[in-house]
Amino acid sequence: MTTMLSNGTEAKVGTLGSKYAFFHEWKRLKEDEEGSVALETMLRGICNKRNLMDLFENFILFDHSGGHTAKILARNHQYLGVNEAVEVYRQRKLRDGKLGVFWHTQGSGKSYSMLFLAQKIRRKFDGSPTFVVLTDREELNTQISDTFENCGMLGNVKASKYIAQSGEDLIHKLKSNPSFIFTLIQKFNQKGLPPITPNYDIIIMSDEAHRSQNGIFAENMMALLPTASRIGFTGTPLFSNDSITERTFGGYISIYDFKRAVEDGATVPLYYENRGEKLGTIQNPEITQEIMDAIEAADLDVSQQEKLEREFAKEIHILTAQPRLDAIARDFVEHYTNAFLREKGFSLAALVEAKDFAKQALIRAGADAVCGSMEEKKEFQTYASEFVRVMKYLQRDDLTEQQLTCRDAIVAIYKELQAKRKHADNTDLMVEINRIVSESLALEPTSEGLMESKRFDISKIDFDLLHREFAKAANKGLIIKDLTELVEERLKQMLRSNPARIDYYERYQSIIEQYNAEKDRSEIERIFDELTKLAQDLSQEEKRYVREGFSSDEELSVFDLLFKEDLNKKEIEMIKKVAVDLLAKVKAKISELDHWTDKTETKAIIDNLIRDTLWAELPESYDELSVSAHRQEIYQYIYMRYKDAA
Repeated sequence: MTTMLSNGTEAKVGTLGSKYAFFHEWKRLKEDEEGSVALETMLRGICNKRNLMDLFENFILFDHSGGHTAKILARNHQYLGVNEAVEVYRQRKLRDGKLGVFWHTQGSGKSYSMLFLAQKIRRKFDGSPTFVVLTDREELNTQISDTFENCGMLGNVKASKYIAQSGEDLIHKLKSNPSFIFTLIQKFNQKGLPPITPNYDIIIMSDEAHRSQNGIFAENMMALLPTASRIGFTGTPLFSNDSITERTFGGYISIYDFKRAVEDGATVPLYYENRGEKLGTIQNPEITQEIMDAIEAADLDVSQQEKLEREFAKEIHILTAQPRLDAIARDFVEHYTNAFLREKGFSLAALVEAKDFAKQALIRAGADAVCGSMEEKKEFQTYASEFVRVMKYLQRDDLTEQQLTCRDAIVAIYKELQAKRKHADNTDLMVEINRIVSESLALEPTSEGLMESKRFDISKIDFDLLHREFAKAANKGLIIKDLTELVEERLKQMLRSNPARIDYYERYQSIIEQYNAEKDRSEIERIFDELTKLAQDLSQEEKRYVREGFSSDEELSVFDLLFKEDLNKKEIEMIKKVAVDLLAKVKAKISELDHWTDKTETKAIIDNLIRDTLWAELPESYDELSVSAHRQEIYQYIYMRYKDAA
């Protein structure tokens, strides 16, 4: 059914056989949680029996669009949001038909969420409900009905059979209890009809609900279907003064906003820069008369004339004139790609003209040129990704041969920059730094049928050799990029388990600030040395709990939070015992409580347990203020580390 990928701490889940790009994180057990990519979160969110069977039964689709079949597993936000909606539907008789508003930002799979919801309600509730899928534009109506058909929700029946062709056809379908009806809100165009109150459920799922919930058509719908349940789906937040939407559907039942979607990788970030092509003077003195002649020849009616006047007021014809659009396109390509590379000392023309092996070397040189700092790398990636997206909308015939070769060159640099260097597990930070030390390290034997992978033991690396090889490397920027990404990834994991390691993060930030500010390339090797030294120190820090005599990094974390500088040897041993004892007591107590962070009473139980243990077991050198401070720090650590414990 599904495949989980994990390095022991972080984890992703996807369907068997999917490309890695389609694997996603399972970060939350509840929708309002901040989110953690820890393996523990995924195991508790997916692998308990109830959730696993729920996913297997209700949250897998097979989409046959485009001539091939894709297996779709619900993402974390879809699973949580749909189940919230299902619970609201369970209480529908108490909600006066208002199931609420399902706000999931654009690009986060809203259409699939609608399918998951319909699928689960049909399977888990008695009766034979009719789902009325409501849109306000013909293309949306076609798009969503095709999605339902391609995912097998309509059986072997074509979607067209479920689409209301007219107001009369809609009434007929509503009375005949089909599984689905796809209709435009405009089809509710008859006023004063007798209400339809069948003995089965009618569930209205309104797409882009904020646009279709008011007006005469919506009033007709409400009057015609007084017993229907209504849920609104939208990709944009409602305005604070939008009382009509709330009056029609109720309040939010699930929120997955743009910020969270970007953080989760469900959609891409949005950037805005105010650039524009200045408009010159009109060169045709006869333009006014020509436009008037065209309007007169069109013989417009009153409503068409009003629409034309509104469009002229917006200056839409000027803003979308072809010369202006062409100029904007040229500005975008020049400003956001070629000029950026030129500023970094790289010639795109040289890459375009290069052949064979020289071309590959220049691609790497271009990627290296934009890695002068972390900010420069991110800036180029943003420009290039948008450039790639825009170019998809152009026909090949619209581009000259030179433009095509420039496009291919920019895309090649972008892909080289996106390439991830292979790395082993999280205990070995010095991972294949552009293969400059690969010849000095042995490969581990592989199991039959598995791909061979390299694992590096830092203790065996000759750092003198490493330094010499780095000094000779041509693409130092790419090597620094790889190393900083690996160090940053490791730091996030280590800080999550032990916040007392903040000094390592500050040290890393200082190195990166030096790198971003450093324009003298002769200093780049010093920065590389600082990063490799930090990598070594992180590796040693991760093994410290063993050296200190603890059985886990968690015990070491509590010890670090209790430690102070003026302790003697005997007191240090006492603190170690307190750390082990306190953690064991707290974990045992949490296991007895039901979602302990949800209630003030259960949080107080844990807080008091920490207080009592510290007062009873800490050395006498810890005064009242000291105990209080350590108590707060440890409570915060326990809360963040175990707040999801059921």
